[in-house]
Amino acid sequence: MFGLLLAVTSLGCRRQPPPPPLFDLPDFELTDAHGRPFSAERLGGRVWVVDFFFTSCPTYCPLLTERMKTLRETLREERERVGFLSISVDPGHDTPERLRAYAKKHDLKLDDEARPPWHLLTGATGKVAEVVVRGFRLPMGAPRPKDAQQQVYEILHARHFVLVDGQRRVRGFYRTDEEGLAKLRGDLEAVLREGG
Repeated sequence: MFGLLLAVTSLGCRRQPPPPPLFDLPDFELTDAHGRPFSAERLGGRVWVVDFFFTSCPTYCPLLTERMKTLRETLREERERVGFLSISVDPGHDTPERLRAYAKKHDLKLDDEARPPWHLLTGATGKVAEVVVRGFRLPMGAPRPKDAQQQVYEILHARHFVLVDGQRRVRGFYRTDEEGLAKLRGDLEAVLREGG
């Protein structure tokens, strides 16, 4: 974990140009872990790091969550300008209550004002699929049994982070290894410098 933290924090020494906008996100409205609506309009004015997960994922999702958590900790000073979104790809199972339980289990401190905001989102299956597939242009599969006896299943979904600027434009897709996180941090800083 120390190497990951070092990779995430060390990029401040090298300035890089901001990545060009790739495409705009369409309007959407989902539901956060408190049962409140969360619309695309809320993205305006901040730079966002987005990932995709599901609460019963036994393998990769907890790793994504921990890496997002580490990145969030390094950006405390930018809490007014940066935000985090985690969108569930299992909306049929991931109710707001389950999102809150997941946040508690992983000590995400969603409502801590000393950190950038972090919203866990869910919604009707069709709405979530629309956001993921049409909005972010990423795959999203249906749940498939992996171990029927243990009721474990898997869902095809993106396993990287997405950078979105304050004008709801996707600026990049990033692997979650040390190199990918260092690139994300550098691009995020560059987008902040240009005004988000």
